[in-house]
Amino acid sequence: MKSEIITTIPRIESKFQTNSFGLMSFKNNLKDFGFVKSFNKRIINSLYFDDEKFSCISDNLSGITPRSKFRLRWYSDFQNSNYGLRYEQKIKKGILGIKKILNLNQFSNEISREFSIRNIRNFTNISDSSLLSFRLIPQLFCNYVRSYYENKDGIRLTIDQQIKFRNVKKNDKLFFKKSNYLSSNSVIFELKFSESQKYLVLPLIRNMPSPSIRCSKYLLAQSKLRSFSYI
Repeated sequence: MKSEIITTIPRIESKFQTNSFGLMSFKNNLKDFGFVKSFNKRIINSLYFDDEKFSCISDNLSGITPRSKFRLRWYSDFQNSNYGLRYEQKIKKGILGIKKILNLNQFSNEISREFSIRNIRNFTNISDSSLLSFRLIPQLFCNYVRSYYENKDGIRLTIDQQIKFRNVKKNDKLFFKKSNYLSSNSVIFELKFSESQKYLVLPLIRNMPSPSIRCSKYLLAQSKLRSFSYI
């Protein structure tokens, strides 16, 4: 039996980058627009896939649309419990983005021992090469602490801090605990909203302490690990 591919509703994601010193200024602005905590903080873990030519990076830097990023994602609490393993293809077309999601939680033990595309295909029984291409190999692991907010209009906001990353080795286990990470002092705010909500978000964007930017954590990390020219 095949696993189900879930496709999310298209939405816009506007990102803003600051550091720990600018964090309070951002937060004060958000309070003025009615954002309140909507979910407990948790750790986001992402293992990114790319081909040997780093085509995902090349497509992002050149601004090609549609373009995709591929990753395994799971969550951790602050007692080091892991849950919610899933494979995602994040597709950007113009200003809108969608995700194609494969829930892998039932295969966590098996995939944690070998997180290859071949292994994911075997357990999900899905052979869609646009989603699960054999060209894709694990390239980078990234994690960070995420805070969640929402306002009365249903506009969502996340704040990502304590961003850490490292290269991935073939003999790694998926839920590995290593100390040899590089880190970034960046704090990334992300507004998530539908195209019909753009007019509600514009006043907030105009009052943010910094402009909206393209900011991929995958590229941010690779720019430090492999000296790609990015930001």
